[in-house]
Amino acid sequence: VSQQSPLQPQPILRMAEPGKSSIYTRGGDTGESALYNGERRRKADPIFVALGDADELSCALGVAAEHCDVAHNGLGPLLRDVQCALIEIGSDLAMPASGERPPNIVFDAAGNKLRALETAIDSLDARLPQLTNFILPSGGASSLALHQARAVARRLERAIAAVDSAEAPVLAYANRLSDFLFVAARAAAQHEGHGEAVFQAARGTQWRALRPGRSLTAFATPSVVAGALIASGLAALALYGHSLRKIALS
Repeated sequence: VSQQSPLQPQPILRMAEPGKSSIYTRGGDTGESALYNGERRRKADPIFVALGDADELSCALGVAAEHCDVAHNGLGPLLRDVQCALIEIGSDLAMPASGERPPNIVFDAAGNKLRALETAIDSLDARLPQLTNFILPSGGASSLALHQARAVARRLERAIAAVDSAEAPVLAYANRLSDFLFVAARAAAQHEGHGEAVFQAARGTQWRALRPGRSLTAFATPSVVAGALIASGLAALALYGHSLRKIALS
């Protein structure tokens, strides 16, 4: 009888009778969970919504960091710093305004993390061509993953704004984070030599390479900008009219 090679992948889950894991407590089976001070609230509470969005953003950043590591663009460590900051933000949010806030729970009281984000934004943006037109999420795997994370970051910002106990440093960091991810996405596309998809109203998508010092102004002609504004205005009017008709018929 041949023995199984030690190099052959082994099953992750083996049939056994282990003791109960500490991962689950059954305490949230009724749809409630506890805050930092032990106060229990429904899981649909704005605080838990924000905590969930922060967790989702951290996952998106993890994916983006892996792509960035493969591309050797140097953004991976910055993204992992943000992941750590999100854990600290979660601790801050989990402390309700009614509770006494320990000093170690206050997020970025000195503003160091916010300044680090702004420094990264300034450094990355200085190497990018001037942006004078709408771009679509594009530019390769790293760039797309960063754009995806940016969209989640915007949702997290909206969720944090709905938390009454959210501190000013948390709101400021969340607001700046999406800006960082936007310029990081563009920088990742430039690093890999990919172009960006540029929006043009009623003309289809055109690709323009990101070259250092090259401006996108040439592709944002007055007719294109005017067409985009007119198309956006007509769409808004059509949606408004549709809403009025629904109200009249209800």
